[in-house]
Amino acid sequence: MSEDFIEVTEDDFVSKFPLLRNHLNPDASMSLGGSEGCLFETYGAELDFVLRQDDRAVWTLVDAEGELFLMSGRRVVDRIGFVVSTVLIPQGAFAQVRLS
Repeated sequence: MSEDFIEVTEDDFVSKFPLLRNHLNPDASMSLGGSEGCLFETYGAELDFVLRQDDRAVWTLVDAEGELFLMSGRRVVDRIGFVVSTVLIPQGAFAQVRLS
């Protein structure tokens, strides 16, 4: 299986992949394009919720040498947390978003 790589701008991500609010934690962090409180933790009930979502709806917030990225799918290395989109990334695609 080959993956198609897609570099998505932050503006395109915000318009194409609206995010779910973290309904489990009213104090959840991360605001992106009007979506507030959308970061899910990497443990407990929040992780359980993320694991029940379609992998194509999950994005991992990653710290890569001091730069923040959203990477499609569930990642483990350098992860800070997860966000869940209401729109699925296309089958077989991998995308990343460099956050400003």
